[in-house]
Amino acid sequence: MAKIGVEAKINLVDAVTQVDRLLVKHDFDMAVSNFATLRDINQRSVSFFKGRQSDYMGIDDPNLEAMVLQWRRTMDPDGRRDISAQIQRLIADQLYWVNVTKYPFHQAYRSYVKNYPFYEQALVLFEQVWLDK
Repeated sequence: MAKIGVEAKINLVDAVTQVDRLLVKHDFDMAVSNFATLRDINQRSVSFFKGRQSDYMGIDDPNLEAMVLQWRRTMDPDGRRDISAQIQRLIADQLYWVNVTKYPFHQAYRSYVKNYPFYEQALVLFEQVWLDK
């Protein structure tokens, strides 16, 4: 990154520290993690409102909030697409949330594994899982 004039100081932290700094303190310039991956604008639009529990990045942009509310109220697919593009452009221009393609996450199990919930990497739960064998 130095070749393009970017100086980075890498600070590796454990998961508890990461959650505290990311969700509570917001005391970072940029975080690189697979935490809270943004796959589509609807999935994380709740994170673009200041002070919300899901405001991972500490975003404070009334214009972005207004755009998200407008997008939610718009029923016309073309209108939603246009507003979504505007939201994504604003997020990219302001570097509020930079998403980099991450590794694929796969889960597989045998047919005799029962009651295994798949939550797309968000949760891995085994409390109700049982083996039918």
